[in-house]
Amino acid sequence: MSEDAKKAEQAMNNETENSDFSDKTLSIHARNSQAAQHAVSGAFPETEDFQPKLAFDESGKMPEPRSVYRYLCDLGLVDKRGIERRDSPVEIARQFEAALIWLHESIGVSGRTYEICFAGQQAGVSITAIKYRINVTNLAHEPCQQLTKHSVAVCSLALSELLPPDRHNIQEASGNFVLLDKLTHAAVAAGVVRHDLRRARNLHSQAFNIAKEDRERLNGHKGKVIWFTGLSGSGKSTLANALEKALHAQDKRTYILDGDNIRQGLNKDLGFTDADRAENIRRVAEVARLMMDAGLIVMAAFISPFRQEREMARRLIGEDNFVEVYVDTPLEICEQRDPKGLYKKARSGEIPNMTGINSLYETPSRPDLVIEGNAESILNAVEKLMKFCLERIN
Repeated sequence: MSEDAKKAEQAMNNETENSDFSDKTLSIHARNSQAAQHAVSGAFPETEDFQPKLAFDESGKMPEPRSVYRYLCDLGLVDKRGIERRDSPVEIARQFEAALIWLHESIGVSGRTYEICFAGQQAGVSITAIKYRINVTNLAHEPCQQLTKHSVAVCSLALSELLPPDRHNIQEASGNFVLLDKLTHAAVAAGVVRHDLRRARNLHSQAFNIAKEDRERLNGHKGKVIWFTGLSGSGKSTLANALEKALHAQDKRTYILDGDNIRQGLNKDLGFTDADRAENIRRVAEVARLMMDAGLIVMAAFISPFRQEREMARRLIGEDNFVEVYVDTPLEICEQRDPKGLYKKARSGEIPNMTGINSLYETPSRPDLVIEGNAESILNAVEKLMKFCLERIN
């Protein structure tokens, strides 16, 4: 195990030792043996008092894998018979379906990336879809857009890399995993693999003769992603446009990805919930990475309010290829500018998820460059940006 993996595992242990999982809804011991029989037969009793429970250790630590496994069996989310029949290694494809229990105060949404600990191995993983949440009082399958503490749900997940196969062992509840927050390494969920998504097995990376370095050599400069983040009205798009003009004047090959423009095409199916915002940034990061691979200098101007999604973009694009520019403009100045009239609508209640008003903006913790949107002129800001970028693209 790598040093980073050991640190992550230690952080997870510290987190789980100090976490409180004593919620009365889940802490009462249940008739697990009777519930498991119903789960295996596929017939659940209709009595009102039937309710599978997850018994947490009195110390408040994360539940044992066997406890999680049995609980998910009781709910009918894991096929106990199917696992018992297996005596060969389970090959986990890059995409798989899993049943999981959300154990953290933070919200889980589709498109967000985490670290998965599976069979003593670690890899990046993202929730690609929340298929349904299960109501533990009546076992009904309910639509769900986000996971809250103690939610039980079936989700599709996608790995950043293929993990070696794991051999099922019912005593060890093999096939179980833990999800960690990428930034804090806190344990956010525990779950069990239901099955891989077979269609993912047919996908293979195709190698081509012309590489990124060849395109950069032809362009005469390196490909880069300049990621502008800040509140609406902070000046992100204005700065991105001015920077592109200055780079274009020096024969650099550039392109701007702008939040409003992207939402009129590629991401027109997305709204402004936390889940949609996360998916919006995930798609943009993928597109920016492809354009950067083509040798272009890409300027991405997006509010991108959540630290976790910005870090996801940085990891996807690559530390050496990603420049985060925080346009630090106070909220009151952004409201005074209000070029689209959004703040006025948000204050009157017409917009429910306005960043900075009724939706959170997480200030960057380690931006590569800070532009004070209220104190600096466009000319001075562009000069600072040009000097900073030219050092990294030439």
